[in-house]
Amino acid sequence: MAENSKIEWTDHTFNPWRGCSKVHAGCAHCYAESLSGRNPGTLGVWGPNGTRVVAAESAWKQPVKWNRQAILRCLECGSTSLPEPMSRGALIGDHGWEFECQCGASKYSVQRQKVFCASLADVFEDWPGPMMVSGKQPIYLGKDFRASSGERLTMADVRARLFALIDATPNLDWIILTKRPENVLRLWPALVCEHCAENRCGFHRANAAMGGNSETFRDNVWLLTSVSDQATADVMIPELLKCRDLVPVLGVSAEPLLGPVDLRYLQPRDPAVEIDALNGTHGVYRPHQGKSARLDWVICGGESGYQARPLHPDWARALRDQCSAAGVPYFFKQWGEWASQLATGDLGTLQRRESQRIHQQSESSGRVMFMCSNGATNPFDGGKNRETFFRVGKKLAGNLLDGRQHLEFPKSYHHVQRKGRCANESPK
Repeated sequence: MAENSKIEWTDHTFNPWRGCSKVHAGCAHCYAESLSGRNPGTLGVWGPNGTRVVAAESAWKQPVKWNRQAILRCLECGSTSLPEPMSRGALIGDHGWEFECQCGASKYSVQRQKVFCASLADVFEDWPGPMMVSGKQPIYLGKDFRASSGERLTMADVRARLFALIDATPNLDWIILTKRPENVLRLWPALVCEHCAENRCGFHRANAAMGGNSETFRDNVWLLTSVSDQATADVMIPELLKCRDLVPVLGVSAEPLLGPVDLRYLQPRDPAVEIDALNGTHGVYRPHQGKSARLDWVICGGESGYQARPLHPDWARALRDQCSAAGVPYFFKQWGEWASQLATGDLGTLQRRESQRIHQQSESSGRVMFMCSNGATNPFDGGKNRETFFRVGKKLAGNLLDGRQHLEFPKSYHHVQRKGRCANESPK
């Protein structure tokens, strides 16, 4: 588990279990699968015939600790600090802190912490196999897992415990990224209050008032799906949009992005239907005939690692421009292993550090690659917008797109907070 994640769009990571199976082309060089090969007993074995390993009890306690924390940001200089933890059961919206910044200012904003859930798994994998703990297939582990005594532990049991933990940590925004959005509605558990074990108390009515169903809506969950090109976007995003009533934030992670994607013209299984996922319109052919769910956030990034494939800057620019026109936050995470000098806008740095070493090497050395916006890699095929890419590594490639960063978050990152309490909840 990560106290402070290196993933740029989250504060922490939490894995209720580890292990997964590949779904589409974006999974080809999965970093999590590479990690699992080093310690399969702890990190699981990938594939339909592999294993899924449940997190240790110490890891399950970490989100409870994070739930009592918040990040304070100075409104004058922008610096951040982590104050003393809140009392158990306190809500961020009800709490006040003593704050004095090093710059002398006393006004601050409160930033909810984000938890990327299942960076080494998929919460909505429908896994029929055994769940392992410390290399063994366990019998019922106790009250924290909802299984009858003597039964084998299943993924459904662990998933139920995960959502109970999510419901018990209302000060955290949980980011769930799945490659199986078609399973969400079927596997999404009802929200049950830990204090009264029912779903009709004020706690749930407050959630329903925010626009969701009182039995299923979770205001502290952001639900994302992963796409890599137009084909995966056409399949995945329409399934994600069906989950509009479950969460306040729906999003897409286009990482690694392996081809151009137009989020305004999605064609699901019926080729006659088009969906504009950014503006929330859909219809049979054009013009649009109805209003539907829309995306609230788009993440874009290139691939890192030894076998990484380059991200053409035209693909990143296209998503940026689509999001800008629709008013949807756009987060450009990284170029990954390969960089194009013109796209990063950081021509000087790349030239100073890498030019003499890289430019003298041939394409066959693996340090230089040509690619057109249609994905063709032959430098002589006459494709449009041919770029020259240099293998400089993730750190040097950075995340500048045309000379600037794009690190935008959904509005609910600042505003969505759980409202109300259960009448049976005692003061703590």
